[in-house]
Amino acid sequence: MKGINHTLSGLLCVLVLMSGAMATACSNNTVDTQITASQTSSTSLPVNTENETFTGFITAEDDFVDPQIGVDPSKDTRGMILMNLMARSGLGLAVQESGSWEFYYFSGKFATTINPAFDGTGGQLMAWNTVLNTKKQDHIAVTVTGTLNGDSATNPGPDADGIFYPVITVNTMVES
Repeated sequence: MKGINHTLSGLLCVLVLMSGAMATACSNNTVDTQITASQTSSTSLPVNTENETFTGFITAEDDFVDPQIGVDPSKDTRGMILMNLMARSGLGLAVQESGSWEFYYFSGKFATTINPAFDGTGGQLMAWNTVLNTKKQDHIAVTVTGTLNGDSATNPGPDADGIFYPVITVNTMVES
């Protein structure tokens, strides 16, 4: 079964076990969990194994989570995205579709720290490097090619919210 592996520590170890996540280890105040398909939302996720092109704005899941309250995710700032808490919540793409905002996580291991260096991988690292190297202070637009394989993820950070979003398996990312 496909899943997303994360290592959590401290009080989160207890919370993960209480939530019913499949724990593969829990010792020394850490727990390795695998978020499985049974923990995804009940809505069907888009699946397309052909390359697609997505254009939108890099943002963190924490900054996207409630656009209904008037937050425009395209206005997320470089400084905000580069914060440790934001990177740990997972980086992704905010896309405006039919007048409403949709969020897609970028593939790869979510960062667990940015100090001394960002330790995320794949699309997460590509997004981090794009934001780190841009001259823009906000509205960091990118065009991404990738696939939707039906995978989903949720914020594994200390402010986890249990909301699952589709994951784009990123092939290319270009600032636009």
